[in-house]
Amino acid sequence: MNTLNNANRTQYLMMVAGAVLVIVNMLLFQQNKQLKAMARDRVKSQEIKPGTRLPALSGLDASGKKVVIDYGGDVRKTLLMIMSPGCGPCKENMENWQALRRQLDKRLYRIVGVSLNQEGLGDYMNTHHLRDLPMIAEPEAAAKAAYNLKFTPQTFLIDSSGKVEKVWTGNLAGEHRQDIESLLNVRF
Repeated sequence: MNTLNNANRTQYLMMVAGAVLVIVNMLLFQQNKQLKAMARDRVKSQEIKPGTRLPALSGLDASGKKVVIDYGGDVRKTLLMIMSPGCGPCKENMENWQALRRQLDKRLYRIVGVSLNQEGLGDYMNTHHLRDLPMIAEPEAAAKAAYNLKFTPQTFLIDSSGKVEKVWTGNLAGEHRQDIESLLNVRF
């Protein structure tokens, strides 16, 4: 009889422990969801806002040569792809950026890469077939501040006068993908 009570007691305690674990997991899931939303809102609040006029973007390319992306002298819009060789989401986004590079009319858009980390950039450019892309490997400090270059991946659309039309932070998927496809008239 005593063994039966111990077995029942053990079974009861296991059920209670299981229920507690389920509740704790549900609470952690909810907290994780809230933290992700807060992080997304924080990043969104730090993005350059549409309508902001940006100065020329300058820095060094992968070979150490000075590069300046100026607005006003080129009638095309500029699509900036902000990346970093060690950035996993940038690698995931590369297929989307490559689709944009293939589909955008070069007479209407110039596409420029900006790396926030020069380490490993040469291999990264080779791996992702970026050698023909103008690339700023090391943006100047003033440019980093003016463009608020803190996050990767980011994609900027800037008009020919240097005014920001749109900034997409993160992968070009879901709502970002729909937005960019409709705005730039592309499909990927």
